[in-house]
Amino acid sequence: MKCLPQNKIAQAQGVTLHDWHAEVLAIRSFNRFLLEECHALALSKNASSGYVRFRTQNERTQINFQPFALNEGINLYMYCSEAPCIYTYLPAL
Repeated sequence: MKCLPQNKIAQAQGVTLHDWHAEVLAIRSFNRFLLEECHALALSKNASSGYVRFRTQNERTQINFQPFALNEGINLYMYCSEAPCIYTYLPAL
């Protein structure tokens, strides 16, 4: 199944992945990778890893306040062979 049916969510009691779409898994996996890179960098004495770096004080503003940035030369691309699935979740009444 791509997605756990709405009427089965309550039975799962929070221990089942509800959304199994490929695009959702891809972004979750990428986010986890970036978080692990940032965590490892924060624990190290280095200024950067192979993928992320600490922002300099000059780069940090109220708009760009995050302490990490991708290294120069890192480009992200997403290829979709089909349009993502569109579905609607209706709130339980």
